[in-house]
Amino acid sequence: MPTGYTNAILEGCTFQEFVWRCARNFGALIMMRDGPIDAPIKQQEVDSYYTESLVRAEDEYVRFNKLSQDELKAEYLTYAKEQDADRAKAESKRLEEKDRYLEVLNHVTTWTPPTPEHQGLKDFMIQQINESIRFDCGDMSEYYETLSYDHWLTKKSKDVKWQLQYHREALEKQKTLVAGRNQWINALHNSVPMPNVSTKDKP
Repeated sequence: MPTGYTNAILEGCTFQEFVWRCARNFGALIMMRDGPIDAPIKQQEVDSYYTESLVRAEDEYVRFNKLSQDELKAEYLTYAKEQDADRAKAESKRLEEKDRYLEVLNHVTTWTPPTPEHQGLKDFMIQQINESIRFDCGDMSEYYETLSYDHWLTKKSKDVKWQLQYHREALEKQKTLVAGRNQWINALHNSVPMPNVSTKDKP
């Protein structure tokens, strides 16, 4: 029985076409494995996400390090207000969810199972609700603690530096990955030329 790859042989595909169809399962072309079998194969490029992310990190690094003391304090006040708003929102959600759980828990605890064999169901429901209350409705204030100005400034400074370094390294890794993939494609193309490749699309 022919496979999705060997069926092309029965339909008259050439050796070259068969090689490049199967190549989608390996190396640089593995990401094309689940795509259309006849999708064109081209040289790969670095995703713009990596270059754009680095530009944003560079811009933020420069912007932050140019801020005056007054501007830094203004940003801190904005951060503190956002923390207060997030904390209030989380607390409201926590209380609302807890009320919902407790309402149903009250129904479950006062419910009399129809037979002794249903007692396990009641116990299970109580256990499930109590676990959810424990995990979902605990005190969240520590997650929204507002840092002092000095602590915020130190953390923010480290963060913009880390973001810059992270995106620089991510871009370099992506460039290396893409270069390796294109080398793999070129090596295969030199061994078995890609069929029906225009000059524009040729690796």
